[in-house]
Amino acid sequence: MLLHIVAFCAKPVGTRAEASDLDRVSPKEKVLKSSYSPREQLRPLVPKLIELTEDVLFADVWERPGLSKRDRSLATVTALITSGRWDQMNSHLERATKHGITKEEISELITHLAFYAGWASAMTAALRAKEFYDRLDAGKDGNSP
Repeated sequence: MLLHIVAFCAKPVGTRAEASDLDRVSPKEKVLKSSYSPREQLRPLVPKLIELTEDVLFADVWERPGLSKRDRSLATVTALITSGRWDQMNSHLERATKHGITKEEISELITHLAFYAGWASAMTAALRAKEFYDRLDAGKDGNSP
């Protein structure tokens, strides 16, 4: 399915979005860095997957004009919750925060999804979100763990 999505949505691999769209910043610089970066940990093992993540997903798909980055973040966090992809939650909650989604909106999203994705998924998502926001709040106080 990933290949189908890449073939349908993406420019040929190795091309970049227009320079004006990216303000002449490379995808590696453009991608929001997380305090925990699975990409950097996995780059030596799966360099092509990381290249596709940066050059296709973040530099092309996330830059398309059809949805705002805020909307893309809401859709992504929703997909992660409904599919139980907990390892990706931290980095995408960070992206969502940078795209203007508030803690209260994430709380409402999780509550809403409890009725569609299941109670256990919502409770696990709430735990992951609490851990993320606790770290974020600690960092704002200068006491980052």
